[in-house]
Amino acid sequence: NARYFLRLAEDADRRLDTPEQPAALASLDAEHPDLVAALERAIDAGAADLAHGLLAALGRTWRWRGRVREGLHWAERAATLPNVDVPSRARIRARLAEGLLREKAGDYSAADRAFEEALCNAERMNDPGLQAAARTDRATVAWRRGDLATARELLDAAVATYRELGAEARLAGTLGNLGNVIRDGGDPAAAHARFDEALAIAERLGHVWEMANVRNNKAIAYAYQDDLEAARREFELALELQRGIDGRPGLSMALTNLGNVHLDTGDHDRARALYTEALSLCEEIGDRDGAAHLFVNLGILAQWGGDPDRAHELYGRSLRTRREMGARALAVQSVSCFLDLAVARGAHERALVLAGAVRALTDTVGVPLTARQQHVFDEALAAARGKVPNVRAADLERRGAGLSEREAISFALAERASA
Repeated sequence: NARYFLRLAEDADRRLDTPEQPAALASLDAEHPDLVAALERAIDAGAADLAHGLLAALGRTWRWRGRVREGLHWAERAATLPNVDVPSRARIRARLAEGLLREKAGDYSAADRAFEEALCNAERMNDPGLQAAARTDRATVAWRRGDLATARELLDAAVATYRELGAEARLAGTLGNLGNVIRDGGDPAAAHARFDEALAIAERLGHVWEMANVRNNKAIAYAYQDDLEAARREFELALELQRGIDGRPGLSMALTNLGNVHLDTGDHDRARALYTEALSLCEEIGDRDGAAHLFVNLGILAQWGGDPDRAHELYGRSLRTRREMGARALAVQSVSCFLDLAVARGAHERALVLAGAVRALTDTVGVPLTARQQHVFDEALAAARGKVPNVRAADLERRGAGLSEREAISFALAERASA
């Protein structure tokens, strides 16, 4: 019985990367209670390989459905199994799935430990494919932390391995990740070269999801170059591809990114319509992470539209969602939204407390703000400092830096809280 559910979960997970994605997601949703029950029985029976196989196969649906805490609960239960230090391919895949859940939750240190362990065990087993997978996942953490040199080194090695293995589907995805790192390092031409190679492979394989993903990444590169028209075209192509396979997680991302282009070009009505459609999709598929991003974007529209109360409500929904998910790094980014809002409201002392909190929390979590968020942070901080005497401003920032994570979140959520 348990083996049946393992085969079902592994087959559905495989089909998530095909045009059968909607049916695969529906199957995983329908069978979820039975799959989790099978996982629990495997853990209780000490059937390590069976439990690890189910963990690995369920990893993506937990991430995509916003069930990160649930996935981590089962990963922690599986960690109590006997002989967990004995390497096996199922154990390695399970650790990679756990690491991606921890990365989604913003716990990058724990994610990196999981990926490092998986890599060491893959090397002990002399499995180059799993080694490349572990390097690719470790690169994700390095990229999130802003360590582009490490991310590139890991991805270069993974690309070389996938080329040797002839693993073209994996190669396309890893080339796309490498393009993201190179793009963020300031070399858009080299990034586009990686994206174009990945796109050619994906098109040859008929891998529609990867084609859409690469076009999405190319669009972001164009946006970084301030070529918003090219970005819009690529996002629309990505959107069309995702609609073609009813790839709802990718579809919501494409809608969100296309909305960002319209936001930047001043077409706020179109941006709002796209964000609203994306939010509806996120709520339909249970993508809480995507919904949290959209609450921020809709909050920005409300703030810019002169409705600070609505902006506060939306930023608060984002922050609460991220706190509930345990996504610490993203929660800090949500707190930073309240800083800009406080300045817009003229609450400069409140803004300075929030600035101190955000700076301290980014250091604690170990994840910097994005370049765009940092720009907004710097402008808001400068505006707040310009309205408060230096000694008082420094005291307020120190007060913010001394807040615990819970206190900082509570302070941000407090409606019109005073400093």
